[in-house]
Amino acid sequence: MASFVATHCAHGKRARRPSGVIKLHASSSTKPRFQLRSLDKFFWYTAADGITRLATSSDTPGVVPLQTNAYTFAPSQFAHQPYPSTFPLGGIWPPEELRDLVCAVGNEYADCVGDECYTDTICADAFCHHTLENWQKATQGWQDYFELRMTESRGVGVFTKQAFKEGHVLGWYAGELKTLDDCNEGDYVMEIEIGEIPAFDEPTEATVFIDGATRGNWTRFINHSCDAYAVFRVRRVGNIRIMGVEAVKDVPEGVELTVNYGDEYYGLQTKKICCCGAENCVGKGRRARGARIKKCRRRNPPDV
Repeated sequence: MASFVATHCAHGKRARRPSGVIKLHASSSTKPRFQLRSLDKFFWYTAADGITRLATSSDTPGVVPLQTNAYTFAPSQFAHQPYPSTFPLGGIWPPEELRDLVCAVGNEYADCVGDECYTDTICADAFCHHTLENWQKATQGWQDYFELRMTESRGVGVFTKQAFKEGHVLGWYAGELKTLDDCNEGDYVMEIEIGEIPAFDEPTEATVFIDGATRGNWTRFINHSCDAYAVFRVRRVGNIRIMGVEAVKDVPEGVELTVNYGDEYYGLQTKKICCCGAENCVGKGRRARGARIKKCRRRNPPDV
């Protein structure tokens, strides 16, 4: 958990996630009586014994993450941050709305995912009228396409309910947008560039962090694989930049959806050792060097 980690993205764009993904489950063997009111508020997974349990996070002990299919941020967190050098002149700062912070600028004109999900349809109109609000509606019903289950060795994972084709956009990484000063190095944090995105071989100048520890959507549960089905990829919805999840090969029905977290997360020199089991797994032959192991701990469901 000591470093942020780059994962591969298209066209030289980078995303980052830190090490140590740990999914936990609740002490209750069944959903409480308030389940009908909390199905869309919390995350539930199916355990190995077939019982549905509450999913929790090690980042915030005692706090159960809420389902939030949105970007949220506190303008006050950015009040003491300098105006990003990657932004066009004359922008609003500190940001008051999402478009002030994660506006899609530069070479992203061909990267809009439009108003639909679970397809490979991409909009190349730089002046399109697609909106984040419509995208949120299109991705809200994720449980029709995916479900959370306990895996054999890697905590809670995401499993497909239907097949997808290579190139299909499967969702986006949602959560709270924070500065580095306000963001702890946790298990569910991803870094995304803001403003003009530099070329692949140039250093990143301005970023924000998408923190899904306490508020996020189902993509926070996607586990790593060295032979992954999908990648995190910078896209846009109209004029808002997002971190999309896209299939890099055909995804069958009933399999665990995975992404590659990158060499800085699971690599030859990292403390965290991969145990994905793929033929090309970077963890093969390595010995643990004090790395944290993914665990499950029992937690009580929250009050509703």
